[in-house]
Amino acid sequence: MYYVWCLFAAMLCVDKQGDIAAGVSTSGPSFKLPGRVGDSPLPGCGLYADGKTGAAAATGDGEKIMKFCPSFKIVQLMKDGRSPQEACEAVITEMKERHECWFEVAVIALDIKGNAGAATTVKEWTDFRDQKKHSGFPYSVWKLGTPPLILVQSPQ
Repeated sequence: MYYVWCLFAAMLCVDKQGDIAAGVSTSGPSFKLPGRVGDSPLPGCGLYADGKTGAAAATGDGEKIMKFCPSFKIVQLMKDGRSPQEACEAVITEMKERHECWFEVAVIALDIKGNAGAATTVKEWTDFRDQKKHSGFPYSVWKLGTPPLILVQSPQ
């Protein structure tokens, strides 16, 4: 079974043997403080993978993501026995408790068995193609041989 999990510019994959991979892309220089490297390529921040447990990725406010290392924390929680969904929700809850002001972040996770999870603070987004507003955070899950599932995670 191949599972592919997509998030704006992130993908988590696990193959039939349980080998897992994480890949992310950055939004470029927009929204970054001058001179800083994006959070996307920093292990533990924008992505993290552990071959015995699973992988996670994050997108959103890079300044908050870099201070918290949510991808690493999600994988550690999965290693400690939480499901990908439980781990994602726990990390978003902790991030919200530690930051006074509202921020935008979304996380996804996939374990080596193909179980997936997601959590977000995103309340709504605008589809650039038709300018329609949608609530929650869209992502997709795909298993080889089946049609992709498009899901929406509501904010916590």
